[in-house]
Amino acid sequence: MTRARNIPASQRLRSAHLILQHMDVSTTKNLGTTVLAKLVAKEKDVLGYITYVFECLDVDVAKDSRYVMCTRYPNWNHRNIELEEVGYLNFMEIKAGVDTWFDGNKMVPYAYNGVQFIKFIHKPRSKSYEYVM
Repeated sequence: MTRARNIPASQRLRSAHLILQHMDVSTTKNLGTTVLAKLVAKEKDVLGYITYVFECLDVDVAKDSRYVMCTRYPNWNHRNIELEEVGYLNFMEIKAGVDTWFDGNKMVPYAYNGVQFIKFIHKPRSKSYEYVM
């Protein structure tokens, strides 16, 4: 388990919410929000939930909040993300009692507010070309 160091708890908890407040242009209910980010910490609990802390690298978004903390659910299939990995993070704010999930039979309202991890796509390194004449 890796814990976020040098990040005050109050900052971690309100970071994702502040980003969501200022991201209304790129946020839609179905697609979530996508930002360029670097994974700085992650923690897995005994039930299989993984909490990630990403540092936002988008300059306009980082002015308001520097970090996004989101949770990956145990049944969510995704590759392992390494610390310091840079890429495009897609996440979605969950509002208790408003947003719903399918339990196999019916849509059930979420019981708790949270920020759900959706996907992370590694950013390819930019290629540099050297021309020799």
